[in-house]
Amino acid sequence: MRPRTKNRPIESTRDCILQSAKVVFSKFGFDGASLKVIAEASRTNVALVSYYFGGKEGLYKACLEEFGKNRRTAMHSILSAPHSGADFQSKLRLWMESFFQANLEDPDMVRILHREMVEEIRVGKAVFEKYFLQIFSELVSFLEHSRELGFIREDVDSYFAASFLMSAMGDTVRIDPIRKKFHRKTLGSEKFRNALVEQFLSFFTKGLGSGNKE
Repeated sequence: MRPRTKNRPIESTRDCILQSAKVVFSKFGFDGASLKVIAEASRTNVALVSYYFGGKEGLYKACLEEFGKNRRTAMHSILSAPHSGADFQSKLRLWMESFFQANLEDPDMVRILHREMVEEIRVGKAVFEKYFLQIFSELVSFLEHSRELGFIREDVDSYFAASFLMSAMGDTVRIDPIRKKFHRKTLGSEKFRNALVEQFLSFFTKGLGSGNKE
């Protein structure tokens, strides 16, 4: 028999636990979080958490999987092989916009992912490989197809290019609170975010050189 919670539709219980877990894991990390605190935050109980997720590790992986699955689906729909230089830039711009938007919509998962990477993917390795490494691999493939089609330089290494881009964008998200505090600029501002995407696109597709001879 499925457990029930008082005054709450059974369909919403699992999601409520999941959303509360994101907040708790984001604040305390995997080791510091407890099922008791998560149960209290979701107004359920430890037995329900275990019923739906099998324990703390299962719950943690479920948080990563939900975010990863959504991101992989969104990114996959964007990064099909471009058919022109303009299409290449359009898809890369859309990919950047989607990247920043996802991070704005789920800041708790962003902090969880950053902690996972600092701790060398200690708990969610299988989920990380299934979703987040796949996102990276699809970006590498997109850049490789673009290079083969002549939309980026022949000497560009697709793996390095994807690494540079994702690292730069990830750091841009990570330092946003500092940027907001000291420079009064934030990804939360659509105007700033759009300008940032255009600068990323320009740097990435044109480079920083002026093209002038010495």
